[in-house]
Amino acid sequence: MKKYLIIIIIIFIFTLPLWMWLGWLLEGKKVLKVVMVDKTSMTSDGIEHRSFDWILKHEKYCKADRSFYSIAEDYYGFFPKENKQYEIKGLENLSDEELNKLAQNSDMVYFNDTYGIYRQEWYGKDYRGELSPKIYGGLTQKEMNFLQQIKEQHKLILTEYNVIATPTPGNVRKNFENSFGVKWSGWAGRYFATLDTTVDKEIPVWLIRNYKLQHDNKWYFKTPGIVLVHESGRIEILEYDKDLSDRVPSILTNEANQDKYGVPEKTKFPYWFDVMYTSR
Repeated sequence: MKKYLIIIIIIFIFTLPLWMWLGWLLEGKKVLKVVMVDKTSMTSDGIEHRSFDWILKHEKYCKADRSFYSIAEDYYGFFPKENKQYEIKGLENLSDEELNKLAQNSDMVYFNDTYGIYRQEWYGKDYRGELSPKIYGGLTQKEMNFLQQIKEQHKLILTEYNVIATPTPGNVRKNFENSFGVKWSGWAGRYFATLDTTVDKEIPVWLIRNYKLQHDNKWYFKTPGIVLVHESGRIEILEYDKDLSDRVPSILTNEANQDKYGVPEKTKFPYWFDVMYTSR
């Protein structure tokens, strides 16, 4: 009897993914009309908004026609094409009438990234983070007006890193800050697993060069750390075991929101982030 029970348990464990998939297929779809904005999509795999697309599909949220959202098509912003061609389909290109209708018909808005695309990173063959003229990017006044409409209709608004930082114009940023009770400090930061430039080739060239210009032409870092960049051009570096007690930055969630959303207390976040003030 014990032998058969063990066999049943083993079969169940190995077929569990199949049962979960069948359960997902049987679950009904839910229509959720989402306006997604991604101005920094360098490839058609939509790496900047891929995780959000996964959530929509996993939870079986779909468009009004009952089809699932497409990573490569269902957003507003920058659309990469073959042979360094691209297409821009932004909210700012819609008429006021079209935007009003979109605001009325949408359930939520998700601004993923408005940092944008720059000439060197798009056309450059050996791109290592050199600064160059902007092709497309920044939150526009028209998009800000659209967000204000969504807010007035008490609909969900989600924003991520760089919705109002550079290259968003100062007047648009101010409107956003006043509307949503936040203020950008002017600082953005990113964690690097090592600040040794002979090991990590992703550290931007402009960042290394400008830091040296500001700090006696020295770059002696070898440990993990956080690079902080101010909109004025100032650069500072925090080193692990010297300035930082944790090796990797973390998102901390209070107990109330842990219970409400089912998220962990601490989640590692090794990427770019804004330093923001909030009035709430």
